[in-house]
Amino acid sequence: SVLDALLMALRLNEAPVLRAVYQRVPVADVPLLAAALPVPYLKRMLQLVATQVAESPHVELHLRWAEQLLLNHHDAISASKTVYTAALRGMHQAFSGQMGDLAKLCHSNHYALAFLAPASGG
Repeated sequence: SVLDALLMALRLNEAPVLRAVYQRVPVADVPLLAAALPVPYLKRMLQLVATQVAESPHVELHLRWAEQLLLNHHDAISASKTVYTAALRGMHQAFSGQMGDLAKLCHSNHYALAFLAPASGG
C-alpha cells in the first residue's frame, strides 16, 4: 500500500527514496495517509514537506500534505511544541518563498496581459 511505502521510505531516510514515494502519492489519497501516519513519523514528514516545497513544483500536493498533517495531528503538535518548532518554521519559510515566487509570476502575467489586451483589440 501507499502508506507502507511511505513509512518504509521514512524509516530508510534516504532522500531519493523519500522524494520518489512522496511525489507518487495521489493528491486524493493525502487526507487518508495523513490521518493514518503514526505520530513518531510526524516530525520527519513535516520536514519532508518543507524540503519538497523548495525542490518540487507540485504546489497542490505540498499544500494538501501540510493542511492534512496539521489538521490530523494538531493535538500532538500542541502537546510537544518544541519538538515540532523547527519543522514548522521550515515549512513556513518554504511556503513563504513559494508564495513570493508565485506573486512575482502573477504580477508579470498581469502586466503582460495589460500590454497585450489593447494590441489584440479587446
